[in-house]
Amino acid sequence: MVRRWLFILICQLPTVCMAAPGLELLIDKTQVQLGHALEARLHGKGIAQNLSTLDLSPLSEQFGVIVREYSHDKENRDSQQQLLLELYPRAVGQFTLPVLSLATFTTTPASIEVTPAMIQGKPLELQYHVSNPSPWQRQQVQITASLRSPDKFSRLELDDIRIPGLDVFPLTQTKTQQAGHSLLKTGWLLYPLNSGERRLHLPAILYRSQGVVKRRFYLPEIPLRVKPLPEYIPPLMPVGKVDIESSLDADLLLTTDSMYFWNIHLGSQVLRASSLPAVLRQITTNGHVSFHRVETQRRDHATADQIYAEALHKVPFSVKRSGRLPLPVIRIQYFDPESGKIHTLEHQPPARWVLAWYWQVLLFTIALYALYRLGSFSFSRLAAFRRRRQQFQQAITQLELSENCQQIRQTLKRIAEVEGWPGNSSLLAWAGYWNRRYQPSCMASINKLSEACYARRPLADCMEARDALVEVLRRKKPIS
Repeated sequence: MVRRWLFILICQLPTVCMAAPGLELLIDKTQVQLGHALEARLHGKGIAQNLSTLDLSPLSEQFGVIVREYSHDKENRDSQQQLLLELYPRAVGQFTLPVLSLATFTTTPASIEVTPAMIQGKPLELQYHVSNPSPWQRQQVQITASLRSPDKFSRLELDDIRIPGLDVFPLTQTKTQQAGHSLLKTGWLLYPLNSGERRLHLPAILYRSQGVVKRRFYLPEIPLRVKPLPEYIPPLMPVGKVDIESSLDADLLLTTDSMYFWNIHLGSQVLRASSLPAVLRQITTNGHVSFHRVETQRRDHATADQIYAEALHKVPFSVKRSGRLPLPVIRIQYFDPESGKIHTLEHQPPARWVLAWYWQVLLFTIALYALYRLGSFSFSRLAAFRRRRQQFQQAITQLELSENCQQIRQTLKRIAEVEGWPGNSSLLAWAGYWNRRYQPSCMASINKLSEACYARRPLADCMEARDALVEVLRRKKPIS
């Protein structure tokens, strides 16, 4: 700390060591940790050009450069100028400060050593990844940075960024606690607007702990080789996959001259919301449908490793004629970076039917009448079924009370009437009707009853045949 204040104090004093006109770059130390700054003073004496116009790009290749202060002593006959800089190394290792030139004057090279970043006696491990160093023009490039920190109260922030020729979108910063350390992540999404080769100098990643900026990390220079899109690609065609879906705020049946909304949703995980295709020009009023003023919302949702862009179009419309809903098919084209070809999507709108109100009233009346008729028929069938079932149970009870063959014959005749069989059928014919519709078979019981009735057997045989027949009738089951 004393050394730093001494350096700042010296920077405020007139330079006496430069007797002749010249340009000199002084640094406060020759060894620095990654994420810490070198305090540098660029001093010019007897130089007509303004020192603030000096090209600092040679420094930017190896350092993040922050210009803190510029001063010019015009009253001094030597015309002394001074530029105070903070230099943040981009990587670990041995480096030589590059030579800076202004007019005919140059600085002297100086060597420095950059050591790994340390905090609480433990290293800060900064890593970064570039998703695609050779993208197409307007294709998304993802640059992510991750840092392992022993400080659980630490977090990352991004400096504001504007790079000519690039559309830049910052990702959300995240922190996850792991065994003994915190894993911090952040990054950017880049969309190169122009083709060609370029070298990116991204802004600082700020490392904060307990609200204080403890480190400024500058990523190494990132080369990008941007491929030009084919000449047949229109300027507004999306570069990346687009998804589309739509829905109606209506049931299956619409009414003519009523207002409805067609909700169209466009989404993409590789585009910005502003780059999603325009589809509304495909939706125009015609003789069947009238479209009204559309409400549109475009949103970008960022996470730690991706973006989700969406465009929501709420399209009000009314239909003029009955029939099938005649909404237009929406056609979307996008350039697929993986295949290098144009893909086309055709979205079919939801299918609905449209009827005028008087047709709906007529159909409703017909449906109501049909429902009434169906209910009446079902009720009558159910009532008849319950009535036959009740009569059948009464017949079984009467059969149990029969005391001779004549009464048994009368009861079987009543069962035939309930079932809709001929009432004057013989015993064998009655058994045939039964066996064709129900089980178990009653043939053995009917044969016993026939012998008891016509062979003049004892009454006990008739009662035995009756009991066997009652048992069969109670186990009645339709033949499936």
